[in-house]
Amino acid sequence: MSDDGIMTTPPEFPIEDIAPTGDVVLDVKYSNGRRGYRVESSDLKKSSRYFRALLGSGFSEAKSVEEGLARLAIQGVKPSEAPADSLPHIEIEQDDVGSRVPSTYLFAAFPDLLRIVHGQAVTSVVKIRYLAALAVIADRFNCADAVSRTWASVVGNSKRTTWLQSPPPNYAPGIDSKLGLLEEEEIRQSILVSWIFNLPREMYVYTQALIRCGSRLWLLQEEEAGHQEDGAGLQEDDASLWGPWWDLPDGLEDELQRRRECIMATLASIPRHFLGLYLSRQRQCPLGSASCDSFHLGEMVKFLTRRWLVSLVDFSPNGAGHLPNAIAACASVQPNRILSILREMPGYQIDDSHKSCGPRRRMQRILDCMGFALASKSIPIDWDGWKTDRASASWFSSDAGHKVYTFRFDLHLTMDHFVNGLHGSEQLMKSMFTANEWDWTPEP
Repeated sequence: MSDDGIMTTPPEFPIEDIAPTGDVVLDVKYSNGRRGYRVESSDLKKSSRYFRALLGSGFSEAKSVEEGLARLAIQGVKPSEAPADSLPHIEIEQDDVGSRVPSTYLFAAFPDLLRIVHGQAVTSVVKIRYLAALAVIADRFNCADAVSRTWASVVGNSKRTTWLQSPPPNYAPGIDSKLGLLEEEEIRQSILVSWIFNLPREMYVYTQALIRCGSRLWLLQEEEAGHQEDGAGLQEDDASLWGPWWDLPDGLEDELQRRRECIMATLASIPRHFLGLYLSRQRQCPLGSASCDSFHLGEMVKFLTRRWLVSLVDFSPNGAGHLPNAIAACASVQPNRILSILREMPGYQIDDSHKSCGPRRRMQRILDCMGFALASKSIPIDWDGWKTDRASASWFSSDAGHKVYTFRFDLHLTMDHFVNGLHGSEQLMKSMFTANEWDWTPEP
């Protein structure tokens, strides 16, 4: 019993006063500890659908709170004046989140979430992993909208965050660089935060980065690299893979992987198309020279194999043994880098009479338009489009596997069709990247 006669029990864990005059204590059990937070139930219910339901009628927690406040009323004590250990307690389990987010970030993020809900400024240093933990908790307790509404005034003004102003430090479009584990994790955390907290600009920047750079996880899925002898793949016991950002919610993970695969398949179709032309019986040389066609076929094969864009497989049982290395060499390359390689295809001629022959000249227009397409706004995921009309925004086809679509390149396509948002340009790019087959040199 306290000095003023109020019945209390010694606290078994520290209680932090989020709201010094609050009427409820949240008893939060983390995976490796326990903490209490004194809060105002009306603020919780106003901002969180989770607490609105939990403290509403029909739940035992609501009944427990009512009984606790009734006991205080019998003693003639206002909840705002009662010590924290005499207030009704609500138990909150954080194990499901704690198993995927480090407890050190949960300890900082959860009380800051409560501060934001109560209209207070946060005190933690705002880093991307902290923001990701905050987003995960806000999503769990159904108060992401409230946090998003107060983001600029509560979080943005108190601690400016560098990730909101620029892409990741090692992300540079067109540079052949494989994302490290930490860099990819930062990109993924940024996507998760931007999605949950309604940040369209950041969603655009970081989905674009992951689509261009690719993911180590996607590569492992394709190669079954968990069984690689060199151990270069991600290990199951790697703690950094526990975060929910490694499996982005609401279809984002599958969509990002799909867009990356579609872009790479479209790029791969360009050299494959021209190899097919020069392997065919139809003469490609305007002068009808078989020697000219053979010369350019040999030059293409030599160039593409040296740059790991094409692999030759013999008929021996082990002929395909080197393919995983070839796939790994290109799977994490940025699409702009592949365009740059294709632009380097030599323009050698068999003699001066064949200056207009060869695939290099015929590819140029295609590569230019592809470069415009990769720079367009249709590549990243648009937050509003994904939120309001996911079926139209997705690159997955509803009749996938039942309909074969062939994209036929039009020589009249210009930069305006891809970059400047002409009517139908977004659908044009979507049809190009999601095609099953490509005809890059259709008959006029």
